[in-house]
Amino acid sequence: MNTKILSALESMPCPKGHTRIMSVNPVTGIISSMVEEHNTIMTDASDCLARVASGDMRYKLAYMYMQFENLAAPGDAPAVPSYNAADGSGYYTNLEVHATQDFLRVPLLVSPSFTLTDSDYEGNLVTYVALSGGFTQGYWGKPFSEANNSSVFGGALVAAPTGLQVGDKIFARNYPTAASVLKPAGEQIVMQWSIEYTVPYI
Repeated sequence: MNTKILSALESMPCPKGHTRIMSVNPVTGIISSMVEEHNTIMTDASDCLARVASGDMRYKLAYMYMQFENLAAPGDAPAVPSYNAADGSGYYTNLEVHATQDFLRVPLLVSPSFTLTDSDYEGNLVTYVALSGGFTQGYWGKPFSEANNSSVFGGALVAAPTGLQVGDKIFARNYPTAASVLKPAGEQIVMQWSIEYTVPYI
């Protein structure tokens, strides 16, 4: 391969991300529990970036998945799945037959915000926010409530080019270590997802 082309490919912006899951009182804004951790950028992200860069805005990020488990007792730990970067939306489709797990397919709450991570950029860190408000059951109909000890323990940042869940593209995915954010009475689960784009220095 031409060395100039290779050099250009090596310096393409590389995304990396960070997830924060919180239980928040919508009236006072007080956070009662929070977990956070870096995420995994999935291979679907490459398809999304290529399409959006070509002007196909069907592939823009539009949803978050908040995966939850209805626990037998509040102190129980959710069963966290193993996965790799090539896994797609099929995993979430298959949760239809899971006995206790489901997910919320939540539209992004507001327009994303942009900040910079150092002086070389003008707005390379984009932050998305989603809120569980109004959801009383998961995508597959399992109850989401404090009475069922519903615990959000991870999720995904998603594009929806077809509008259908089965066609969703999983841009990023994350299960913070020891995460179990219960849905308390009178509070909502907030998921904040930040993606940083940087160009490697070579």
